[in-house]
Amino acid sequence: MLLGEWGQVASNAGACPTCSIAFVRMAGRLSVIANNGWQATLDGAGGTNFSGAGRWQEVGRTWVSGRPFAISFRLERDELQMTMTVDRGAGQSSVVKGVFKRVWHGM
Repeated sequence: MLLGEWGQVASNAGACPTCSIAFVRMAGRLSVIANNGWQATLDGAGGTNFSGAGRWQEVGRTWVSGRPFAISFRLERDELQMTMTVDRGAGQSSVVKGVFKRVWHGM
C-alpha cells in the first residue's frame, strides 16, 4: 500500500517541492528513505497507521544533522500525513509535520 515514491506537498518546516520519500522493503521490514537526508524503519505491516524510528544523516551544520527521531504516518484517502519528533538533546524536541502524495511518473 505504501511502497513506492511520495512527494511532499506541505510541511510546517517550509515548502520543498523537490522533497520526496520512498517506502521500500529491506530485510523483511518496511523502511522509508527521504531524498533530503533521513531514513527510518517502521513497525506495522498494514492498515493506515505506521510508526518507527530513524536518524538524520550527518550533513553540514543544520540543527537536524545526526539527530534521532520518532516518526509516524497516517494514510487518509490519497494523502499521507507524517509527524516526526526530532530529539534535540537535553530533553528538547521539535515536531515536523508533512503531507505527501503519491508521485506520478506518467505512462
